[in-house]
Amino acid sequence: MTKELIVSKQKLFDKQKIIAITALFIATIAISFAAIFIKWSEIEISANATVFNRLWIATVVLGF
Repeated sequence: MTKELIVSKQKLFDKQKIIAITALFIATIAISFAAIFIKWSEIEISANATVFNRLWIATVVLGF
């Protein structure tokens, strides 16, 4: 009696993998620019106002 081994072929580029890599790339770019955007915003408004704006924007985004 012989048992056969069936090897499934995996797709190299699944749609989910491409979406995940793209989201990771966009998130990395956004985090990289965060310090620059804070410096720019402190030209117009104070440091406390910048922190407050970051917090309420994050609350709205994460709330959804």
